[in-house]
Formats: sequence, C-alpha cells, structure tokens
Amino acid sequence: TAGQNVLVCGAGAMGMMAFLCAKAFGANKVFITDLNKSRLALADKLGVDKSYVIDPKTFNDYEMAQTIIKDMGCNPDITIEATGNDMSTSMAIYATKNGGKVGIVGLGGLKSTVPLVHTAMREIDLIGVCRFRDDYPLAISLIASGKVNLKPLVTHKFPVTEAIDALKFMKKNVEGSLKIMVQY
Repeated sequence: TAGQNVLVCGAGAMGMMAFLCAKAFGANKVFITDLNKSRLALADKLGVDKSYVIDPKTFNDYEMAQTIIKDMGCNPDITIEATGNDMSTSMAIYATKNGGKVGIVGLGGLKSTVPLVHTAMREIDLIGVCRFRDDYPLAISLIASGKVNLKPLVTHKFPVTEAIDALKFMKKNVEGSLKIMVQY
C-alpha cells in the first residue's frame, strides 16, 4: 500500500513487474537485487530507488540484508522473493521488518534451508504464490491507465514461425534479455 517500503529479490520478468506494481501502488521506496547488471540497469532506468548487484562468489545473505536496511533507513515492510534461491530467500527474511511479509514468488528446489526460526521469532508472514487467479482485471487496469508500462520489459521479439529459435534464445539467458515475446 502507499507509503510502504519494498524489497524485490530478482530483476527477472516477475521481479520487474513486482517493482513496477509496487511503485504504481504508491510504495515509498523500492529496492531490487539481481545477479544480472543489465536487468538492474533497466530497473534503474524505470525508476527503482536502489539496485544491488549480487556477486554469488562473495554473497552473504545476512550482511546484504544489513546493507539494504542501512540504505533504506529501515527494514522493508514487504519483500518479494522472485529468484527461488535459498540464499536470496534467507536475505529476504533477514531484511524484512518484524511483522512484515515475504512473498515467495520464485520457485526453487523442493526442499529449502531458509531460516524459519527468524520468521517465527520476528512474526514475519511467508506468503506462497504459485499461480495467479483473479488478477487479470487489475493488471489490465494498471496497464490501460498507464500506471504500469510493460513495454520496456520486452527485450526481444520473434515471429511465431521462429518460436523454436525464441525458446533456444531464452534458454541461453543472453545478457540484456528479459522478456522474450513470440508474436503471431
């Protein structure tokens, strides 16, 4: 809601849409993390308040959470975890305020090693999100009103006759690619 501070872990298509929606709903500050510098550059261009490049070789979930809290000036009210990575999920839990919410959007492995004791002791709500239901009218309204502009997220377009090539391209995870569209 308006005035809340939001952390988004992951600047893929889902994370970027979460950031854009948080801004559209009046979030005070929105910070975002990712491994991919080009995705963070796009988030910066689209108005994220602060972005963080995660180096998997040196990443420490607790220390990164402390950096985010310091830079934000408070703990995020809400964190959207869109990577599916356990270390990122742990960072989300460590960063989020007592009584806050962590939305688990990214799907990782079938088992997890996140610090659940911190969620219980700090009364953080973990909210699982696997599928979207009844969101289409709101999404269409946000796009139609201009509050959310998804066009910058589409980085590559392929005609339907090249759908197989589009899937191969997507699998390569090319630097600078975000959302690949197959057009009919």
